[in-house]
Amino acid sequence: MASNGSLRATHQASPGSPAEAHQKALFSKLWKDPKHRKTVKAMHERAMATLEAQQRSGAGYEADKALRHFQQEYNTRWMTQGSRSFPSSFEVGEAFFATRREFAGLFLLPERDYLVSFTDFLDFATSGDAPSSEVDKAYRLDDHVIYNISSLDKPDDLLLETDSNSSFAFVAASMVRRGDELAMLMVLGEQRPPEETARMTRDITEVRLNPNKPHLKSVDLEDNEPMYLSGSDLARTLAFVRFNLKGRRVESRMLMHELTKSFHVISDNERMFPRRAEGSPRSHESAAEKLDALGSVWEIAKTLALLPSYLAARIDVMQSEDQATRLGAELRTSMKAKRAVEHALAESRVLHRRISAIRVVRAAPLILAGRSYSAPTFQVPVEGFWRHFIDATRQGHDENGDVIVGRTWVRAHIRHKDKEAPTEPKVVYIKASLSLARQRLERFQKASTQRMAGVSPVGVASSAATSDAPGEHVGAQTSPPEQASAQTGAFLYVMRCPAHGRNIFKVGFTDRDPEVRARELSAATASPTHFLVVQAWAVSDGAKAEKAAHDGLDRFRLSSSREFFQSTYADLRKSIEASIAPWELD
Repeated sequence: MASNGSLRATHQASPGSPAEAHQKALFSKLWKDPKHRKTVKAMHERAMATLEAQQRSGAGYEADKALRHFQQEYNTRWMTQGSRSFPSSFEVGEAFFATRREFAGLFLLPERDYLVSFTDFLDFATSGDAPSSEVDKAYRLDDHVIYNISSLDKPDDLLLETDSNSSFAFVAASMVRRGDELAMLMVLGEQRPPEETARMTRDITEVRLNPNKPHLKSVDLEDNEPMYLSGSDLARTLAFVRFNLKGRRVESRMLMHELTKSFHVISDNERMFPRRAEGSPRSHESAAEKLDALGSVWEIAKTLALLPSYLAARIDVMQSEDQATRLGAELRTSMKAKRAVEHALAESRVLHRRISAIRVVRAAPLILAGRSYSAPTFQVPVEGFWRHFIDATRQGHDENGDVIVGRTWVRAHIRHKDKEAPTEPKVVYIKASLSLARQRLERFQKASTQRMAGVSPVGVASSAATSDAPGEHVGAQTSPPEQASAQTGAFLYVMRCPAHGRNIFKVGFTDRDPEVRARELSAATASPTHFLVVQAWAVSDGAKAEKAAHDGLDRFRLSSSREFFQSTYADLRKSIEASIAPWELD
């Protein structure tokens, strides 16, 4: 984007350069002038007060909280260590901020806040009358204005998944358009395999210092644990992405797993590897491949590009709500707060936020689980990549050969030299979260254990009780599935495998986590795409609930010896829930 590079170039010369020596001499001369020192002090006070006011002037939702986290981090680094210390997220994050000539600091652009049901938005975005060409309507977003969108739904109400191992829930997003480019920061909840969490935590504790930034202090990363969304088992994850609307391409991606002391970062932008020699190293190639594998994150971002069309379509049910900011509440009662922002710019002292809320009331719950769709098409470029210069004042060229400061476009990325651009869009699968089912089964098992305390169980079941079609069984069991599930409870699940075709589902039960069972089935059947858990119910007796479900679905059954059924998911779910009602756990 036009602003990238210019900020770094303006405020700090590269180390050891003649420009840096000139800057130091000039600053030394000016600092000896008492009038200049007084001016600088006043500028600094005004900058700090304005930053403090903006930090307390958010609506209090996840979107504006995430923005303010990065505002604080960027400004702290800039003021203590200079612009060369900006983290790699600044490649996209810079778009949300502006600078002022009168003092140093990164200040948030004007904000607009929205509350929407992400489920309703997805229903709109995946309907037949929302073609991908609607992405052009993203130009309706006012230039240099931040749009904060927070979901009214519980994060674990539904998850989105492609053919990767992780599923993601949408929590909030901030987006800003600057000309043809759309920058986005998303707050997500990630459901990932336990082994992935263990590997990620191990990796981050082993890397204590970015070798490209030796001036930064090392941080003790022992006991660095994943963070989870409040009230759920979904890992808190942030994602930065920048689109070129005109070229319909993704220009930068970054995934940030939030940990208690840091972030575990995967990025394909060149700020992560600024000192490397010509020819991309394996580290950059590996990072890009990891991001490609987490397809559902980028498909969510692409889908959010349809937001302007959704807001226009729901304008008749949009209502304005006033939300007091933290600053507004504090100024009524605290003299300390008043003094802290006394010198702040007037526009930064926001006491109330006007929230645009879209609360859609439906006669019946909207069920999206089981639905699949293709997001609008944005290609990840295969013809080259951006390289950022160590000397931020150095001129480079963009894809068209035009001069640009601080970076340059390099053709023929080694990762892509033998890789063609994908011709088919990724398919996104919408599924229900397993959180509620897990909680219900855990309560049932705990109650069962308490009832059986002091009593020697007879014929205790193994933890591998499942019901599978011939050739799909994984693991042994020492007692019949009916006996096992009757003692410990079980999950009645619905799975689908994208390779099997549209509206074909597997219905079975297991007394283990359905996600674990899905991975086992994927490995055992050697399917080109893995099984996805669409939904699961906690039941007191898995075998009986499964038999009742199968009987109710008999007209949809593809084979009498297999657990596969062909039906729309809405009809399938309706039949299952009616059949298993006597065994479903509350």
